[in-house]
Amino acid sequence: YGVMRGRDCYVINSYEEGRADLFTPSGKPFSVDIKGKPFENDEPVKIRITLTEREKLKLALRIPEWSEQTTIKFNGKTVKADCGYYEICEEFSCGDE
Repeated sequence: YGVMRGRDCYVINSYEEGRADLFTPSGKPFSVDIKGKPFENDEPVKIRITLTEREKLKLALRIPEWSEQTTIKFNGKTVKADCGYYEICEEFSCGDE
């Protein structure tokens, strides 16, 4: 399961289904839930953030080198991402996907 806290962000390295319980920079608990099975049936991955209060977080999503076409959707925006890490630095609310 590949969710961890980096130096200045939260890094998602793997997209296997599961949940990671972490703490925000202000010390409040939050969770990252990952759903979907992209390696079994090309099912889209959904990442849900659960917070007790709205807070600014920085996420770094790993895009594998072999991924030929990666699209990220967040808060009404759709972007194409190249291999490496795609960073999202936003104020998150409970239930954001």
